[in-house]
Amino acid sequence: MVNYTPHLVREETNQFEEPIATIMDRSYLWFEAASSIETAIDKIVAANITGAPVLNKEKRLVGFLSQKDCLKLATQLRYLNEQPRFVEDYMSHDIYSMNQKTTIFHAIQSFIDRWFHAYPVTDDDGHVVGVLSRNKVLEFVNQQSQTAWKGKKAS
Repeated sequence: MVNYTPHLVREETNQFEEPIATIMDRSYLWFEAASSIETAIDKIVAANITGAPVLNKEKRLVGFLSQKDCLKLATQLRYLNEQPRFVEDYMSHDIYSMNQKTTIFHAIQSFIDRWFHAYPVTDDDGHVVGVLSRNKVLEFVNQQSQTAWKGKKAS
């Protein structure tokens, strides 16, 4: 019996040591703290994203509004009979962000260690320059796994 399975060799790659700036979304949705929560929810749903950073006028991070944060509105409307207010009333204030120089490998580890679906990405001055989503990282990992294996001819 002859085995026709090609011999596969793993190519050495340092793709995971690249900075997250190479894969982050530079065009991203963001809100001001004084934005209407209803408008913010509409935009998150329309963009099909899991959340967005909340920035001040200097484009510095002051919070993050996730889908989970938005769901708080439903409980307040039903149980507390409160009217919808502003993004700042619902956003998370305890924020994790990543510097754009963070390696992709470190970002992968952060997504594994925490339940976050996205991280705001900042420059060295603390200005938000993008967003890195778990989906974007998974797309990158998938692409690497598909291109890192090469067939080697059997001798």
